[in-house]
Amino acid sequence: MRQGDTLTHILARQGIAATERQAVLEALGDLFDPAGLKAGDKIRLALDRQNHRKIVRTIALATGKTDDLTVDVEPGQGAQATSLEQPAASRTALPSSNANVEQEIEENPEFDSSNQPGAQMDDQAAPSAGQFVVRRVAGIAGRDFRRALAATRLPAPLVKEVLLAFKYDAGAPRVPPQNAGFSVIYEGVLQDGKFQEPQLRYATMNDGRKTHRVYRYQTDDATTAFIHANGQGIAFVDLDKPLRIDAKITSPYGWRIHPVFGDRRFHEGVDFGAPKGTPVVATADGRVDDIGWRGNYGEYVRLEHDSSLATAYAHLAGFARGLRKGSTVKRGQVIGYVGRTGVATGPHLYYEVIVAGKRVDPLKAPPVVSVSLTGTQLAEFQKFVERAPEE
Repeated sequence: MRQGDTLTHILARQGIAATERQAVLEALGDLFDPAGLKAGDKIRLALDRQNHRKIVRTIALATGKTDDLTVDVEPGQGAQATSLEQPAASRTALPSSNANVEQEIEENPEFDSSNQPGAQMDDQAAPSAGQFVVRRVAGIAGRDFRRALAATRLPAPLVKEVLLAFKYDAGAPRVPPQNAGFSVIYEGVLQDGKFQEPQLRYATMNDGRKTHRVYRYQTDDATTAFIHANGQGIAFVDLDKPLRIDAKITSPYGWRIHPVFGDRRFHEGVDFGAPKGTPVVATADGRVDDIGWRGNYGEYVRLEHDSSLATAYAHLAGFARGLRKGSTVKRGQVIGYVGRTGVATGPHLYYEVIVAGKRVDPLKAPPVVSVSLTGTQLAEFQKFVERAPEE
């Protein structure tokens, strides 16, 4: 714990969504009041992933009092928790048997500096194995921004994220000036001498006229977004596959000769050839915006996932029992079955992805949607920004 930190802020910095943060607080219940945590107290989290969401399996607190406390957490549910205690002299967290990651959070905003060609890299001094660390790298964009980022030894996935974050920043130059300065703050776990699970916190670019800063933030629905301090930004949506089988693409997105009408038309979705009756699943959480017979599309379902993202499924043989307009669906939930209704030469699924009213290629990079945080989400994000380490 750092001075002024709270358990909620620490969980948010770890990418734990609001529902899972609430589950941790409820699991602690009457066993421990997180308000009693103070600077210097140790927190150990056993993390796991469930349905593409980072969750807490156990939380262990070492507060210097009579007993340490380790509590099992029921993901996203509430206070079905178990208290396990051991003598304070041990100071060891009890690991969860099904946890993929265990990390001790010992954040320190002070950095030591070491120089590298074309870049500066700051890190905590001599972190111990299994220690949570925060790092900073900085440099000059030069002629090749990607190469300049890589020269700082920034992990490759984070190089990609930084490039994408600034690419979709409307205020940032599409090609940074050669003298543009940049810095990147990121975190991870140093285990057995290896830096693991790197995660971007924020990136800054000074183009000579303005400083642009973008934060990587996980919203309450576990969507990873790149957001400015005002709560505005973008998110890349990770859509599932609409079929659970390895289906052949019989007609991709783009211009084609229509197999029935024989003229040249733009195909605004993708056709997946599959046997009649094959289950069709929702590719993301959403709500049924339209359902029923829709002319050439035959039996059709359109799901609205947020104000700027929708998906559509056509030529279905039928719908899942009870599915109707307004129904809520979960990612991976069966919504219908492959058929050949409407204008079709054989059984297949026609699948569309619609972003801001425009149909995009479902087979290309994850769709980009706008994000505008308001209300409690904006307040949570502003707390996240306040707790971000300064450069």
